[in-house]
Amino acid sequence: NIFRLDGETHFSEDNTLNFGDVLKAWTPFILLIVCIIIWTQPWFKAIFDKDGFLSYTSISLQFSNLTSGILSPSITGIGEAKPLSLGLGIDLINGKSVAQAGTAILLAAFLTIAILRIKAEDAAECFWATLKEMAIPCLTIGLVVAFAFISKNSGMSTTLGLAFAHTGDAFAFFSPIIGWIGVFLTGSDTSANLLFGTLQQVSAQKLGVSEALFLAANSVGGVVGKMISPQSIAIACAAVGLVGKESDLFKFTLKYSIAFIILIGIWT
Repeated sequence: NIFRLDGETHFSEDNTLNFGDVLKAWTPFILLIVCIIIWTQPWFKAIFDKDGFLSYTSISLQFSNLTSGILSPSITGIGEAKPLSLGLGIDLINGKSVAQAGTAILLAAFLTIAILRIKAEDAAECFWATLKEMAIPCLTIGLVVAFAFISKNSGMSTTLGLAFAHTGDAFAFFSPIIGWIGVFLTGSDTSANLLFGTLQQVSAQKLGVSEALFLAANSVGGVVGKMISPQSIAIACAAVGLVGKESDLFKFTLKYSIAFIILIGIWT
C-alpha cells in the first residue's frame, strides 16, 4: 500500500523489479558494510603497525621540538609539571589514518563507481557538490577540534573540571546538561564531546566516579540537545518546506528536550 493524499492522482507506473535491479541498487551499501567490517578487524589494523606487512608505507614528519617546551600539569593539579608530548607532525602516509573508517568509506565509493560503471564526470560532479555542501561543516569541525586541543593543553578544561567537581554528587545530575548545552551551541554531539570530554573526565577522576559514566552522560545529553539545536532545526525545516517556521518548531521541541534532559540527569 502507498500513502497518498485525498484526491491525488496515481501517475506512477507499475514496474516489476527483478533481483538484479534490487541487488544493483543495494550494491553501494553492501560494499560500504563489507569495507567497514574489514577495516575494524584487529588483523587488518595490525598490517599497518610497526611490525606489520605494510608498515613500510607509513611516512611521517615529526616536529617534536615545537612542543617540548610546553609544560603540562597533572590532571588533578597536584604534582610536578611534565613536558607536553603532542607528537606534532605531518602524516603523509600513516597506518592509523589508512585504518580509519573514513578510508573504508572512500574505498567503498571508488568500488561503487567501478562496479556500477558510473561516468567519471558524473562521479566528479557528485563529489564536488558534496564537497561544497560539506565545506562549512568541515570547517566548523576543524575549528572545534582546534579549540578542544587548546582548551585541553592550556588547562582550561582541567580547571573547569576541578571547579565542577566541587558540586560533589550533584554533578551527576549536571553532567548530561553540559553535553546538552554543548550540542545546542555547536549543533554536533561529536563537537560537544570534543569540547567537554576532558572536563567530564577530570570531574570524574576528582570525584572518584567512573569516567565512562560521565562521558556517556555527556554524549546522551547531547543527543537530547540535538532537537533544539538551531542548525538541526534549520535543516529539518528546509527539508520539509517549512522555511521561516524555525521558531515554531523550536518552541514545540523545547519542552520535550527539557523534560528528557531532566529525566536523564536524575537517572545519571
